[in-house]
Order: sequence, then structure tokens, then C-alpha cells
Amino acid sequence: MRTVFLNHEGTPLQHILEDFNFDLPFSDISGDSSKMQAVRLEEIRLKLGRTIFNTGQLPLFKLELVKTEPHKHYLFLSILHIIFDGWSMGILLNEIKEIYSAICSNSKPRLAELKIQNIDFANWQREYFNKNLKQSQFEYWDNKMTPRPLPLNLVTNRLKNIDPSNGLRYWWHIPAETSKKLNQFSKQMNSSLFVSLLSIFKILINKYSGQNDVVIGTPYANRSRHEIEPLIGYYTNMLPLRTRLRKNISYRETGKHQYPDKTDNVIKSPAS
Repeated sequence: MRTVFLNHEGTPLQHILEDFNFDLPFSDISGDSSKMQAVRLEEIRLKLGRTIFNTGQLPLFKLELVKTEPHKHYLFLSILHIIFDGWSMGILLNEIKEIYSAICSNSKPRLAELKIQNIDFANWQREYFNKNLKQSQFEYWDNKMTPRPLPLNLVTNRLKNIDPSNGLRYWWHIPAETSKKLNQFSKQMNSSLFVSLLSIFKILINKYSGQNDVVIGTPYANRSRHEIEPLIGYYTNMLPLRTRLRKNISYRETGKHQYPDKTDNVIKSPAS
């Protein structure tokens, strides 16, 4: 959170600052109607979500606090992804909760002391690759992706020249009974719920695209050492999961091909 990334002769250079100050804008909309509050909250969400950061200048995040009722506030947070991943959000929220509770009880927050910092991990990773392992990892994934898969040919009724960075998430609820059955089915197949849903999704992609070779990228936390579990930073890698679907392939067979062979070490995930 105290790091900037400078351009040194075309190469990104990490620079860590001792400390810095940042603003916390505050808005009080408690006097507005609930409808106007909803509009205002959405405006703030979109504004912060579209923030353009300068990687060489702190802070690489933006905050805004909004009061909607005497004892109800919304805290908006936008962070440049290069310093933050999904795992980090849980760490940050827990630390905010601990500090807030300590302030309310006039006590000292109990925050875990970090054994290492991000720079220590970066040095370890650099040393790891310098031991002639970079080439072996490249060869591993080059073999997994040979022959190269073709882009999916999905027929849509939308324009294809849209901004690829303007993505959305689609949320929907699975009924409790359906969720229970899916979990039971996963246990019967000796797989996780993730693998079950991924297999179903790949079969669906195969149906609509007519293509048998399907590759889907999934985030991998990459926190394989307990020392880096409490660190805020970006450790996530994208793990490509490739499945070659045969005609009339069963669901059970599809599920078995979602991950690299069990003999493969998870460290072979593409390195950051």
C-alpha cells in the first residue's frame, strides 16, 4: 500500500515509501430520500470504479465515506489491482474491523506481526527462477498448451467491437435445495462444487460453440506459503484449465480433466 512503480529505462521499478498521507472524502446524504440516496451511492461507486491511477504516485487507492443515516455509513474503496487481490480484501476488512473495535473500546488494536514483507517474497521468487527453473516452467505450460487452442466461436447478438475493459458481473441466486443437491452430487463424484460447476459450464460452452477444445482461466490465490497468507498484495495467478471434450463424453470424465495431473506440482502455475 506504500509502494509506487516507476519507469526506469523501460523497466518497472518498485519503490517503497516510509509513509504518506491521503484524503478521505466524506458526504452526508442522510437528509435525502432513499431513492436519491440510491442514485448518489451508485454515482460514487461508478466514479471510484473508473479511477485512473498513476502508478508512480501514491496513493494507489481511493476512499470515500458516505453517511446515509445517523448510525449508518458506506465506505467505498477503489484499489489499483497491481497492489491488491481478492485474498487481500479479507485481510484489509479484518484489520479495519479490529482497529474500529479497538477505537470504540479505547484499547490497542491486536494486529498480527508480519514475519516478512512483499519484497521478501519478490526476492525469493527471483532467486527461485534463477535456479534454471524458469525454462522448465515455460516448457511445462508450452506442452500443456500445444497445440494452441482456438478462440471460442460463440454466436452472440451483440456488437464485437465493444470496449473489452468495460466488463460486468452477472449475479444470480441458486435455490437452497438445488445447492444442496449440487453439493451432494459433487461428493458422489469425489469432486468439489467448483469442479462440478466448471464441468457443467464447459459442456455448455461445447454445446453452443461446437468446439471440443475448451480452455478457461481461473484465479489461483498463489499463497502456498503460510508466511505470505497475512500479506496485502497481488499474488494471484491465472491458471488455464484445458479440457478436450469427446463426443458423448460423460460428466464424470469431464470433471477428471479440470486440473493438471495430480502428480504435477501446483507451483507450476504461471508465475507472476
